[in-house]
Amino acid sequence: MARLVGSAGTVVAVDLQTEMLEGVKRRATKQGLESRIVTRQATVSGLGVRGPFDFVLAFWMLHEVPDQQAMLMELHGLLKVQGRLLIAEPKMHVGAVSFNRTVEVAERIGFDRISEPKIFFSRSVVMEKVGLQAA
Repeated sequence: MARLVGSAGTVVAVDLQTEMLEGVKRRATKQGLESRIVTRQATVSGLGVRGPFDFVLAFWMLHEVPDQQAMLMELHGLLKVQGRLLIAEPKMHVGAVSFNRTVEVAERIGFDRISEPKIFFSRSVVMEKVGLQAA
């Protein structure tokens, strides 16, 4: 992601686990990209970051969130209008029915399905924020 945003962009990496964030920092430093990445530790009550963001990547993590609707609402609030959300979930843990339910929740919140990219071992969808959050 840090390569994709270029030298003027910033990636905000958020995780509950300190070890994961430390791993991101190590890999970024090794690749000379540490100036493009900011790490933030989430809490059980929220991500602890402020938007607006152009893009959010939720990679192999939504299935671990107890309240997916609340998480998707928070992500919706962090994105700019027309901002994009890429959700990828591991096929070995998330069945098609469960994944489709997550996508339907996101659509009710105010995301439109844009595409379904092929990601190795994953169920995935790109969604776009279309406006104000549904009540």
